[in-house]
Amino acid sequence: MGTRSAGAELLAGFGVTVAGRIAGRGAQVAMQAILARLLGVDVFGLYTIAWSAVRLLGSVGALGVPRALVRHGCRLGEDGPAWRPAGWLLLALGIAAAAACGALFWLGRSLLGQTVFGRPELADAFGGLAPAAAALAVLGVLGGLARALGRHGLAVLVQDALQPWLGLVLVLAFAGTGLGLGTALDLISLSCLLAVLAGGAVVAPWVVRLPRTGEPWSAGAPAALKFAGVTALTGSFASVTLWTDRLMLGALQPAAEAGLYQAAVQIAMLFTILGASVANASEPGAVRRETAGATYRTGVRGAWHVALPSAVFLILEAQALLGAIYGEPYAAADTCLVLLTLGGLIGVAAGPASAALVMGGRAKVWLLVVVAGAIGNVGLNLLLIPWLGAEGAALATALAQVPALAVGLAAVARVYGFRPRLEGVLKPVLAALAAGCAGAVLDPGPDTTGLLRLAPVAAAVFTAYGAALLGLGLEADESRFVGRLLTRLKPNPA
Repeated sequence: MGTRSAGAELLAGFGVTVAGRIAGRGAQVAMQAILARLLGVDVFGLYTIAWSAVRLLGSVGALGVPRALVRHGCRLGEDGPAWRPAGWLLLALGIAAAAACGALFWLGRSLLGQTVFGRPELADAFGGLAPAAAALAVLGVLGGLARALGRHGLAVLVQDALQPWLGLVLVLAFAGTGLGLGTALDLISLSCLLAVLAGGAVVAPWVVRLPRTGEPWSAGAPAALKFAGVTALTGSFASVTLWTDRLMLGALQPAAEAGLYQAAVQIAMLFTILGASVANASEPGAVRRETAGATYRTGVRGAWHVALPSAVFLILEAQALLGAIYGEPYAAADTCLVLLTLGGLIGVAAGPASAALVMGGRAKVWLLVVVAGAIGNVGLNLLLIPWLGAEGAALATALAQVPALAVGLAAVARVYGFRPRLEGVLKPVLAALAAGCAGAVLDPGPDTTGLLRLAPVAAAVFTAYGAALLGLGLEADESRFVGRLLTRLKPNPA
């Protein structure tokens, strides 16, 4: 079996991953839009605090096992992956850590609710979400296992799509009963547990059928545990960067500020999805040093071409989108959405750097980058949230992305000799400016209440971006990809 090129492998994985994650994010946005309207801004803010805490703990609880499974759980070869003994050790570690994560969350529910956030009503909320914390960590482990097998579609189904869609179905089923905060969180916890059961059922058969390498049990175990430890620290600090804004808003401002901010974050999460998707899709190619540099270059450009026109559209229609999706009170978070969008663009560019360094055996370098970003993020939030509220949290999140991107690019340039060309940066930026002009001409104004009225703006933005990019000239591998795509779209002759 021949190996595919780095670009073809990454594009295949990226396409499946980003499509699945956007589908999952769509369900998450729909579910939270229903809750936002039913609960009101204040109670939705309490929901945001509780959900952010459980997502933070669920991300940390996997203890670096998902990425360790990709690097050490399987041996990649031309004939496909083969299961290594270290994989069993990593699976056991991940599941045990997830169970401990849920137990610790339940034991510390009163401390978190009353002491940290000063809201006794959150103690019961945290207790009800303790099973969800463990379940989310297990879903992360199952997703890493599927990526190790080269099954990107299976990974995104398990880790990103099952829980949001199950949660949406449950919320819709009980929406007519007058949902309160406790019931809403119970439904979310149930959706997480059901997702674990379904995810385990679909991943297990692939592991059973996977050929074994025949290595002794001791082979690779020390390296796997060491790698998991470093990536656990990296993942912990990255999760702090991702979720600390909402938690600090909940601790330093009225709950309504967290509710408004959450509405903006849910839409801006598109850029986190893009960055994480291209990083995950890059991981198998980044493990092999001979393809790591090409994988990184292709990943950056591919994510950038999706992110830039998306950012143009969100900036033009921030107020209209928030009002149409979440309700008129949430349109006040439009400035937050614009700031988060600008920060998200920076994060998309940094996404492939994490895969290139971590999977290339330089996880400690990326750990230092992430630690610096987390410290900066927390410091900026402490400084800006008391002063500016939700908009301060958005500004802090955007600014904290800059040093992480700069250091990440410098590290990748030193390791792989890759340096971005000015021409390669200017072309997408000029295309984005053309897209912004096209969208502004068709902008129906901030009072738009229907999403369908925004469709012409979106079509104009993406069409203008693509046309401008073609006019300015594509890179060689981009031209080959467009050629292959057009060939596939041609109808077969009768």
